[in-house]
Amino acid sequence: MASTYTTNKSIEKPANGDYVNTWNVPVNDDFDIIDASLGGTTTLNATGASGTVTLTDTQYRPPTIIVTGVLTAAVTYRIPSGKGGQWVIFNNTSGAFNVTFDSGGGGTSVITPQGQKVLIYCDGTNVALGVTVTTTTAGGSSGQVQYNSGGSLAGSSNLTYDGTGNLVLGATLVGRLDVRNAFRIYGATSGYVGWTVPAAAGSTTYTYPNADGLNGQVLTTNGTGTQSWTGSAYGACTAAFWSAGSAFQRERRTTKSVEFIEWTPG
Repeated sequence: MASTYTTNKSIEKPANGDYVNTWNVPVNDDFDIIDASLGGTTTLNATGASGTVTLTDTQYRPPTIIVTGVLTAAVTYRIPSGKGGQWVIFNNTSGAFNVTFDSGGGGTSVITPQGQKVLIYCDGTNVALGVTVTTTTAGGSSGQVQYNSGGSLAGSSNLTYDGTGNLVLGATLVGRLDVRNAFRIYGATSGYVGWTVPAAAGSTTYTYPNADGLNGQVLTTNGTGTQSWTGSAYGACTAAFWSAGSAFQRERRTTKSVEFIEWTPG
């Protein structure tokens, strides 16, 4: 009686009465096949290969297949029709051509990325990726800082960084920067100017003028946080001196008037 073979790995199944006194031959061969199918590695040299190359039983049995060599043309490695399984494929080739795996059953195929390892499976007709690869694509345009927008990456022209230390917030829309406790602006080489906000139950927002003030003016508030430039109540100069009549005079000069206070001893 003739032996039969399993579908996927072609393991021999001796018929009744076969291998009399030599049963060890198929048994040992079968265990070698099982061992290779569990942990073996096949190395395929793609140098000089092109078109479609159908894999032999020995080549497709191991769960790991490494493709090496310098590609001079695209090559497709074909798993025989009806053969199923799953494999880790390492495309370790060089050269600007594709390495593809398909099935003799005529179904789908997989292009394996160069320099990467991928998991594929075959149902006897189709070859597909064993793991769905989700590619995360950056949102927005060049220079825009990425942020989480509902689980996806997004970018905005209102938050940009040029890679040289320049960060822009609120370029086209009104923005806001929230910093807790302390805010510091550092000098080009060393030192910083800082602001610290005390713990308080309420909140205060200051609105500053949109232009610089005049020489000698100071910032004042209207009581609701709006700042403005105003002049000093008494002007810019106060002077004291002795008069010729031994009377001590104090002169206060303002932008509006001159005031004298005179004191005479005795």
